[in-house]
Amino acid sequence: MYVNSIRKVFMHDGNNYKLTTHELDAVNFPLVNTHTYAGRKTNTFTILDLLNNIDPDEHPVLSDFIYYYNEIYDTSYQLQPTLHAVSKNFEKRNRHRILMSDLNTYQQNNNIFVYDTGDYDTVYFGYLGDIPTHFEIYDIPTSLSTSPYFYIEYSEGGTSMTTPYYIGSTSLSDLCNELNGPTAQTYTGIRDFTYNIVMGASGYTGGTGPTGPTDVKLQGIAKVFKNPQKINIVSSTNVNATTYGRSLIKNTTWDNLRVLKYSEVLPLLTVVNFTYDNSKMSGKRNPKWILSKEDDLDFENIYYNNKYFSYMFTEKGSYCISLELEDTNGNTKTVTKKEIIKII
Repeated sequence: MYVNSIRKVFMHDGNNYKLTTHELDAVNFPLVNTHTYAGRKTNTFTILDLLNNIDPDEHPVLSDFIYYYNEIYDTSYQLQPTLHAVSKNFEKRNRHRILMSDLNTYQQNNNIFVYDTGDYDTVYFGYLGDIPTHFEIYDIPTSLSTSPYFYIEYSEGGTSMTTPYYIGSTSLSDLCNELNGPTAQTYTGIRDFTYNIVMGASGYTGGTGPTGPTDVKLQGIAKVFKNPQKINIVSSTNVNATTYGRSLIKNTTWDNLRVLKYSEVLPLLTVVNFTYDNSKMSGKRNPKWILSKEDDLDFENIYYNNKYFSYMFTEKGSYCISLELEDTNGNTKTVTKKEIIKII
């Protein structure tokens, strides 16, 4: 038996009610019952628009996130639309969980809605330092007769646009070139960003290169890092885009430092800083680090000779770290920890 009391969830174990969820937030998703790429994309854009425009008073948890559109390859090398929720402020993993309920049989059998039950450190990128403000545009109309537009409002750290920028392109690739061009770069707000296009190629498995790349999304990245800086993106209804962006300083503090002493499972693209401060060796000096990947002969070992060794893990798998130290008398000792890091 479950009881929801002021967003807290309690479950009765037969004797007592126990708190299972500190704060609960939920929303209904209107899903189209189709398992085609176009249908999934329609579903994703519908959910994206709903979540990015959600009322923070009614949904205090869901409104803490920025929602991004992306496309990933499935096991058949076909692009599939996905949605990523990224916290507006830094958050650690295991603070949030997502649950999808009330899917009908057709939706379940045809993967109308598939979700990852795990969660990760903010932005999936571990400890990368300062993250500039950015926003994304996912879809624009193929006709200019509807006068599609967007504009950038700064709530902190910049000068807002006072008039909309009317889009003059009918594809994301052309819009990317347009926004980087000399005319658009004279506009207040527009000129604060550099624009990049993200592309994909369904069915590509290697060889000389993809023959039919498609536009996935357009990214606007701030040219200069400022903090604090927050923006709101306002667009016409026929333009799908993020509605919020912010810069993020990721200098380590006592609140977000994670000290790893034993084996740890971490997400892809996490940066780990290794040190031997915890060693009790007298006069420890002349460190020699070796990072290797378990059961992967193609991986080139990383060698480093300094006290602090930092590495971004860009490949999934289990990793071994080895450290040789020299003491005051010139004696050396090597410690090896197998499978100290597992990247998923």
